Amino acid sequence: MWHSLSYCDKWDAIVADVHTDLPDELDPGSVLHEGVGNVHMLVLAVDHGNEKVMYAGPVLSHYEFELVGPPKRMSDTDWKEGWNKAGFYDRTLWPEEDEPTRDWSALPQHPEWTRSYLVPHPTRP
Repeated sequence: MWHSLSYCDKWDAIVADVHTDLPDELDPGSVLHEGVGNVHMLVLAVDHGNEKVMYAGPVLSHYEFELVGPPKRMSDTDWKEGWNKAGFYDRTLWPEEDEPTRDWSALPQHPEWTRSYLVPHPTRP
């Protein structure tokens, strides 16, 4: 079992706080976070004159969100628990037939700037 939970098979959602806005009398404050979750498939077409090439491979998803209020930093464990509660999980721990229903609303949206290149998910609003 150890080998199936290590290296490239391990699902590893990670989050980091990147900016803290301390509260004051006009602003409730917030902590800006950047996180990664499931893997997306990247397909890239390059047209370089007579050379036309396509590449494909895995890239991590990207999320950006604020926790408003007095400074609270989300840990990797908090981030993973949110994914698990939403029905996303480490696939090495669950057989495919036991897949729970996914609650997309429990996860933050991808940042607006990623919509220029991400293909929308057919079931995600």
